[in-house]
Amino acid sequence: MSQVAEFFANYWWLILIIFVVVAIVAVIRAVRRVIKEGGGAFDLNTIKKNTAPNLEFVRQKGQAMMKDADVICEIKNGRVIPKKQDIMTFRTAYKAKYKAASFYIAKEDKVVYFFCKSEAGLQRRLQNLLFDRQAKNSHWPYADKATAEHLRFPRA
Repeated sequence: MSQVAEFFANYWWLILIIFVVVAIVAVIRAVRRVIKEGGGAFDLNTIKKNTAPNLEFVRQKGQAMMKDADVICEIKNGRVIPKKQDIMTFRTAYKAKYKAASFYIAKEDKVVYFFCKSEAGLQRRLQNLLFDRQAKNSHWPYADKATAEHLRFPRA
């Protein structure tokens, strides 16, 4: 027993260093996982659940949504794959306290994201989109182009 006590008495700093290194590695892995997954913003199951109540809306205005979306991510092997620029756009939007809406477009097998300053603005922006069958309209995908440009997330 005295050898164990002597070891801890003489090498306590080594144990402390090992503990700190393990803690730092664990934190780095957790942060990387959250950044990679987008904190749930890129979870396909969550996006599909959120799209389900609006499925008819998405079917009718899917192409317009693709044209107007702030971020479009592809789906590979059942996972949403954001590009580096998409992640930076998300960071900018969330830092600026923008509201986000995501929709799964089944026809294209893609996920679209919209950002706006308020929930009401998101609703107005989505309601401003024209139906896909009206694609021959001169200002498609918008019913009112001025409103659409006003509510759109600013491009860098």
